[in-house]
Amino acid sequence: MGAAMRVTQPPDALHIMLVSITSMMSALQLLTICRADLAVTAFEFFSGEALQQVMRHRNLPAPMAGIAPFYVLVEFESAAGSSAALPVFEKALGQGWALDGVMSQSESDRLRLWQYREGISEAITSRTPYKHDLSVVISQAPAFLEAIEKVVSLESAAFEVIWFGHIGDGNVHLNILRPEDWQIDEFRLACEQLGLKIMAVVAQFKGSISAEHGVGLLKKNYLRHSRS
Repeated sequence: MGAAMRVTQPPDALHIMLVSITSMMSALQLLTICRADLAVTAFEFFSGEALQQVMRHRNLPAPMAGIAPFYVLVEFESAAGSSAALPVFEKALGQGWALDGVMSQSESDRLRLWQYREGISEAITSRTPYKHDLSVVISQAPAFLEAIEKVVSLESAAFEVIWFGHIGDGNVHLNILRPEDWQIDEFRLACEQLGLKIMAVVAQFKGSISAEHGVGLLKKNYLRHSRS
């Protein structure tokens, strides 16, 4: 008896749409229309503070005018080119979700735009960031980020929060930068206390203390906040 093999079509070319947005709620609204109208392969977000860190570290120009509260990077497949995303962008702009945007025009352009997202961890390394890899139900992400930022600001006004992650999966990476005039030991001690307060917020939102990088030894004591 012979075997049959079904051959699938090769994927279409990848393109990028980078959009500046007014809020995390706008990110969720944009996610909905992107999933409906585009063959999305990645849906990433990062904060304006994260963008500025990457621009300084890699000496990159601003991708568009001004600095917005948040940015969304959408990667999608399309045989029609990046213009396939124009109706989505125009709708987001008309609804007030988007402030500005830029689309890749070539493969080198696509890779260039990815730098603004992929360069974040490298850009903040020198600031010895205190990190948490968290997840929450996507619809609650805006309120979750706001609650975390409130807890951090109450701990110290000197703490700078950097956000990025895979918002399409509800995965968010919290990074708190060590103030430049703080010693590392002083910062670590403050963050140990802060970590418990952050995990209390995770429990409040019924989220996870580890979205994709595992628990390991560092998060062992936090398990009770998301597991019974």
